[in-house]
Amino acid sequence: MNRTDVLNALIKARGYESYLELGVRKGGNIRRITAPDRTGVDIRLAVDMGIPREGLTLIQKSTNEFFEDNMLKFDLIFVDADHRFGPCLADVRNAVKALNPGGTVVMHDVFPETEQMASPEMVKGYNLWCGECYRVFLKYRGYKGYYAYTVDCDHGLGVIASKRTGQDFDTPKRYTFAEFQQHADEWLGLISPAEFIGLLDATEEIGN
Repeated sequence: MNRTDVLNALIKARGYESYLELGVRKGGNIRRITAPDRTGVDIRLAVDMGIPREGLTLIQKSTNEFFEDNMLKFDLIFVDADHRFGPCLADVRNAVKALNPGGTVVMHDVFPETEQMASPEMVKGYNLWCGECYRVFLKYRGYKGYYAYTVDCDHGLGVIASKRTGQDFDTPKRYTFAEFQQHADEWLGLISPAEFIGLLDATEEIGN
């Protein structure tokens, strides 16, 4: 299972119709998303012009610029743009505000396997970079009123929704990457792809 599988499973289970992707790159993911209304935002679009365009809007802007003008709401938002802490946190905060009732945010790269992958800046010569997305996700794991967990595939897919009961997890204020690795299963709320499919029957709603 990969990011596309997880996103399409949510679309099918929840009946989602509108989808926003932050960080389109070459369009390999968004072209396979099954929602009828898809919007992709990337400051450096490099999309294959042969990609099917029906129901697809591509916007060449930074994510900040997009949200400054955006008046639309979406059922599902996939965050996979700038992996530095500050920009990633801004993207997730803006994404939560742009959700329809009952919508979901999914973050990519929240389970880096090595310290190089988790570096605040991309390490030269090291292609796999998750950055500090995991630190942003852990903030939401600790926010009361939210229900957040991680599907253990594709470098970690962090699912953020809301629930009236919230969750009982206190994100540590300070921690090293070694401590994160030691406690990753608990801190990330890690579940297998099979467990994720089993959760899709649960009612999850997100609020602003």
